[in-house]
Amino acid sequence: MYFNFEDYHPDTPRLPRSLTRLEVALLTLVFYLSAVILLLAWPHLAFVQAWEEKRQQELAKIAEEQRQRERESARFVFVQPRVDLQTPQPKPRADLSDLDRRARTVERADATGIIPRLSADLFLPARR
Repeated sequence: MYFNFEDYHPDTPRLPRSLTRLEVALLTLVFYLSAVILLLAWPHLAFVQAWEEKRQQELAKIAEEQRQRERESARFVFVQPRVDLQTPQPKPRADLSDLDRRARTVERADATGIIPRLSADLFLPARR
């Protein structure tokens, strides 16, 4: 930064660009084209094919070892189909509801005992 109190304002010295815009564009194009060519030609190279073949052999060996371990650790499990069993005979003195599992009575049930009454105390806040 210059502190110049006069009207003279010199420009900051600059170096010229090392590459022109055309050269930068051409180098970029060459780089991208070489990357595409390398990606297309990579699988067909001899050493890459050798690596892939070696990798496939190792994977096959590992899969065979795993199958062998599964064969050795396999066990036979017998699952018997469900057999319907008859219910045991109830005691002869049992209530009718125990015999056929149906409740029977001569009297009707009192409906007021089934549903509890709601009282106003339920809605009051809890006392501490």
